[in-house]
Amino acid sequence: VRPHSNNCIACWPYLICNYYSQGKQCQFCSMGSYHIQTILPHDIVGRMIGMAMKFKSQYEVALSGGTCHEPDHSIKYFANICENARAHGAEYISVEIAPPNEMHYLRHLKDSGATAIIMNLEIADDDLRRQVCPGKSSISQLHYMHAYEEAVNLFGLGNVSCVLISGLQNAEDIIRKSAELIDLGVIPTIIPFKPL
Repeated sequence: VRPHSNNCIACWPYLICNYYSQGKQCQFCSMGSYHIQTILPHDIVGRMIGMAMKFKSQYEVALSGGTCHEPDHSIKYFANICENARAHGAEYISVEIAPPNEMHYLRHLKDSGATAIIMNLEIADDDLRRQVCPGKSSISQLHYMHAYEEAVNLFGLGNVSCVLISGLQNAEDIIRKSAELIDLGVIPTIIPFKPL
């Protein structure tokens, strides 16, 4: 658990991405450089969050990690962390994941105490997306859009977001995709590409 901003702490407890094991990792990802590749027990993560909350009770919590190949894309794992974090006083919890195969998992995440969800498309053009995100691009844009609609219904406006990376794609594609996301009630977050 580490500071993410003045009022937010971040934790990447799921330090494995199955796309790396297939040699299909996203070309911008730094996860492969981590020396420790593990999945931290959810109760330990909850206790770490609880310790941080003692220093600042109004901390928001941002959770993230690699993508697993289970149908829920690690939602059940993060739901357990959300329950633990809630028990330790966390009120606002965002979870960054890939869209699950079935939408009922999103309800499970919401019911566990998550208050926001981040599902990053990253690249708007399908051909470029296959090059930059060879593994993750197997999750179609259509599936992402369906997940965004479901997530906005569950989490509400202002609580669903998507990162698009600038510097790797045409500005026109980012603007077009941002407009689509905004129409769905999703917040597009534009992040510049930062070579490792």
